[in-house]
Amino acid sequence: MVNSSALFRLIAEENLQQYNQNIEYNKKYIEQTINPYYICIIGADHPCAYALFPDLISSKIFPNRDLCIRLTTNDSLKIPSLKAIAMEIEDLACKQFHKIEITLENEKKSYENMDFILILDDYFSDEKEKYFDSLIIEKTKLKKIYDEANLFDDERPVFVPEKITYDLKQAFNYYQRLANQIQLTIKPTCQILLACNNSIMIATQAFIQTIKTISTNNILGLSRIIENQAKARIGKKLHLDIKSKILFLFLKILFDLIRYY
Repeated sequence: MVNSSALFRLIAEENLQQYNQNIEYNKKYIEQTINPYYICIIGADHPCAYALFPDLISSKIFPNRDLCIRLTTNDSLKIPSLKAIAMEIEDLACKQFHKIEITLENEKKSYENMDFILILDDYFSDEKEKYFDSLIIEKTKLKKIYDEANLFDDERPVFVPEKITYDLKQAFNYYQRLANQIQLTIKPTCQILLACNNSIMIATQAFIQTIKTISTNNILGLSRIIENQAKARIGKKLHLDIKSKILFLFLKILFDLIRYY
């Protein structure tokens, strides 16, 4: 009499072996047929990042590429929100999109084999957020004290917040540490675009001074304020009205080309 348990176990082992072989075959086939382009977005929890993805994974910016995207953040509490964004990106079902990963910024392999790194991690923006949160807490405490003292509105002292101060050295050190971590594993051909608006100058300077494994021509700092000033100067030299739609379209094409190349 045939032992049915042993037979089923043998069939299960054969199925598992075939399943693993199929996975390896598919993996090799994908590696041979795709043209991967690895993109890392540092500070992907920034509000502006959400609006970037439809254009980023389309064929407008990186044509004829299979995009492998990695989202990073310096706050582990924001991982769930990045997972939600990743699900939405997968739902877009763009032809160029291949896969997406989520990691923390301090992980060693976060920047390995990257072709393009976009930095949205804004040190001063985070500091501003902490500052305004502290003001709300302080004002709430004062209101509670005044309410308990039964003071009328005209009897309450005017709330004068402390002026926010920016520690430039600490910001430079922050981006210097990030640059040191990035240069450990990136490729020599990697391109880095810094778009952290509030601290763009310090971040760009820190990256150019720190990263030695790639050419400084591959490190670009993009500031919206500087871009708008450049647009105004070009418009003035061309004797065009700054509000003109023709000027707007011309400069949009010009700066899109600058960003691409």
